[in-house]
Amino acid sequence: MNQNKTLFGLILGVTLVGFALLAFQSEYLSKVIRSTNSYIVLNNYEVKNSLSEEEFKQLPQDQYILLYDKKDENSVAAKDNIVRILDYVKKDYQVIEISEFTGLQEGITGIIICFENLDQSSYIERVFDYTHKGGSLLFAMRPLEGVCLKQHLDALGIEKLKGMKEEKGLKLLSNVLIQGKGLELDGQFMSNSSLDIELTKEADIHAVSFSEMPMLWENDFGQGKVIVSNATMFQQATSRGYILGAIGLMTQDFIYPIINAKVVFLDDFPSPVPQGDMEKLGDNLKISVEQFYRNMWWPSIVRVAKKYNMIYSANIIACYADHVKGPFISDNTTSEDSLFYFGQEILQNGGELAIHGFNHQSFTYDTKDVKDEGYNVWQSEKDVQEAWRGIYGFVNGLFPKYEFRDYVPPSNILSQEVRAIMPQIAPEVKVISALYGKNEGGGTYNQEYEVAEDGIIEFPRISSGYMEEKDSRWDMYNVISMHGVVSHFIHPDDVLNETRNTGKSWEELIAAYECMWKEIYDKFGWLHAVKISDAATELEKVETTKVNIIKEDAALQGYCNNFKKDMYFILRTNQEVVDTINCSMKPIDKNVYWVYTTSPDFRITFREVK
Repeated sequence: MNQNKTLFGLILGVTLVGFALLAFQSEYLSKVIRSTNSYIVLNNYEVKNSLSEEEFKQLPQDQYILLYDKKDENSVAAKDNIVRILDYVKKDYQVIEISEFTGLQEGITGIIICFENLDQSSYIERVFDYTHKGGSLLFAMRPLEGVCLKQHLDALGIEKLKGMKEEKGLKLLSNVLIQGKGLELDGQFMSNSSLDIELTKEADIHAVSFSEMPMLWENDFGQGKVIVSNATMFQQATSRGYILGAIGLMTQDFIYPIINAKVVFLDDFPSPVPQGDMEKLGDNLKISVEQFYRNMWWPSIVRVAKKYNMIYSANIIACYADHVKGPFISDNTTSEDSLFYFGQEILQNGGELAIHGFNHQSFTYDTKDVKDEGYNVWQSEKDVQEAWRGIYGFVNGLFPKYEFRDYVPPSNILSQEVRAIMPQIAPEVKVISALYGKNEGGGTYNQEYEVAEDGIIEFPRISSGYMEEKDSRWDMYNVISMHGVVSHFIHPDDVLNETRNTGKSWEELIAAYECMWKEIYDKFGWLHAVKISDAATELEKVETTKVNIIKEDAALQGYCNNFKKDMYFILRTNQEVVDTINCSMKPIDKNVYWVYTTSPDFRITFREVK
């Protein structure tokens, strides 16, 4: 009898365990258990201040003077670009239109000239006098030939001036971009109207054109220094890291805060998997696209991510229907199975799910915005709002406990009219990720790294693709040097598209993809791999923290107010660091350091020069 009871108990126990395992593996419980997420929330951290607000305001600050010509649109563009850079790195400045310039006050950090014709100001001599006595001067635009320039060739380190010349391409001879020595930008993407010159032997050249014409150099002038850009590229957002490197040459110790985030997006993923097989698509793989995605593509990009410290943020799309009128309901259960499978794979590998759209029809009311894409336009705010309800109904059905925070506009197109109502129609969205700076296309949603007035964090993407294109490395290195950010995206179906795969096989594409990330990992291993929402929080932290770095005889003293959790900085210095207080440092290039602090005040001490 006891044996029967024991046997019955054993059978009952095994049965219960079996049911428990089946329940655990069931779709519903799988969603509930695995679909939760967490993000860094700044409000969870104590706000710390190094000084009172009044004391902080009294601190001396770096002060740059920007001189520009309001009549020259290129001058205005260069000035605006440099203003944006100085705002990012939290340096103070004064902008002066050249017709209103009459002289300089005491205690300025440096002068940045953003206009070409030096002869238009009768007070320009005061700029050279200031520099000769120990000041710092940057020509952000190539000056034109004229009386003033010819009188001051020695100040600029020019031995011979032979007129003007069109120059192609750019080669870096120093690390004006972090880890950028040897980097080349193809002449197809870089062309400049430049001075045809020969420099003195004393001039230190940082960049040349493909014909070896000096394009960026510095020259000692009296007790001061002159930095010259022999180009017109200071107007471009994609060159901001290079511009910041040139500004950094103006002072011995240049330090600025960075976001410090490496983000990789998977666009149109998870999404309905294309029908067909790989062999018909020309890849000589005798498997379906579905099998390729599951058994080759996904395991390969996960392997690269784990090997080179990457986290994927994936942008869900429910379907590829082109309707812009409701109802927005998905009834494709096969697609839902695939979406759920890959969504769970993203989450189980530490990634994040974001919203791309119910379908791939960009939110705009204007046909001009999407004429190149062949999309339909939306007719009303009501339709847009219904589409948002459709996508949230769809994704919440698959991932009921998940909080979706990031939105990536299809084809990076989002009209200003729809963007203005985003907080009302999609209050869950805390982050938008499109494209950085100014890009072609009337509907392209252009962004800066910033917190918008309505509280949405703007975190743009920079580069894309499985392999480095001719200009993508330039873009990536610039944003790393400027913001400490990598923001890259790929599409799974790039592999299937003859234009986007440039005729390369899957084996060639994944090899190029791995090579690209190996370079980033080897050169910029200090970048933190994060989900997009956490990267956006890091951006918010930098923007909302007040920073002032005071230069002392042999030290830098950092003060931060509204400080939360921690901060990251880049320091450029040719001095030897002998001590740090409340911060840690590590070299990341010649005379370049990554600085980390968990304190609102920190100190870096250099060896005194005797």
